[in-house]
This record gives sequence, structure tokens and C-alpha cells, in this order.
Amino acid sequence: MTTPPDSRFTGSTPPRIRKTTVDAGYRSSNLAKSLLAVLSDLGRVPQMPLDAMMEMLIPPLLSAEDVEAIIEDLTRERVIINSRWAAFHPNPSASSEREPDFFKERLPGLCRDVVGAARRVASGSLPATGDAELQMSGSQIPSSFRKNTSRPDGYYALRGASPVDWPSVAIPFEVKKKSTKALVCDVCL
Repeated sequence: MTTPPDSRFTGSTPPRIRKTTVDAGYRSSNLAKSLLAVLSDLGRVPQMPLDAMMEMLIPPLLSAEDVEAIIEDLTRERVIINSRWAAFHPNPSASSEREPDFFKERLPGLCRDVVGAARRVASGSLPATGDAELQMSGSQIPSSFRKNTSRPDGYYALRGASPVDWPSVAIPFEVKKKSTKALVCDVCL
């Protein structure tokens, strides 16, 4: 014999069935189906104003003078030539190289150059080394306890993490050689 439900809880709001609980696509290794299930469960996501986010989460930004000094340093070091990144010559959209090949060496080198210029301008007030390093993977999937098909083009991962797993990834990102609506959708989903 079953006990009747407690009268204090009858008439309460029934639990909401979530797609991430019942949708087989979410539990599959198909990333697109998983993302759609998560987006469906999230519904409307409130956004924080950029100024508030920067104030709460990001350390104080450099002054305009510091940014100008960094640009001058990068120009002097020929990292910037004719107001363009020298590493991205030829223009990525004009290159016949595949995206992973084009960015594999160029982007990490460019990031190191920018950080180096910022350190020189800051006169040693920035830490000498960071805990994360930029890795361009493109075809590798960071390991995790779940199978997924997400292959970020690159990511900042904890230095020395090998093989890279998702908990050691700080910032995953996608790079594109061209800007089209379809590619923007690809990056967003």
C-alpha cells in the first residue's frame, strides 16, 4: 500500500521536464543536438551590460597612452606593418592554406609578441610567465568524461597539460579566414 501524498505539496508547481534530461540527442555524441537541447532549456538568457562585466570580472584595462605605447612597440618590432598584423600576410582570406595550417604558427606567435610588447611597456610590472599557453589544435578534441565532437581551433590551456582535457582549457576559440553569415553561425553554435 502506498502512502498518500503530503497535503502540503499537492497543487504545487510540477517539475519542468528538461530537454537535457529526456532528449536522446543531448546524451549522444552529436554536439549540434546537445547544444540545441541546452539552448532550449536555457530559454531567455539575461545579459550583463559590458561595462558592469568589465568592472567586476576583468582587471583594469590599460590607459590610452599605454595602448599607444604598445602599438608603437609592435610597429617598431615589425609585428605591425602598415597598420596590419605582419603575421597575417598574406591576408587570411586570400591564402590557399587550410584554416588550421594558416593559424597554427601565426596566431600563437602573434599573441606572444603582443604580450611581450605589453611587458616591455609595463616596465616589468607584468608577471614573467603565465599559467596558460595558446595551443592551436584544430583537429584534436580535448578529453573529457563525456564524448563530444567539439574541436576548438585553438585554446589557452594550462601550461604543461598533456594530453589537454576540458578542465585545463581556459579559453577555447574558433578562427575563420573569411567573414560570412554561415561562418558566424558556425562559431555561435
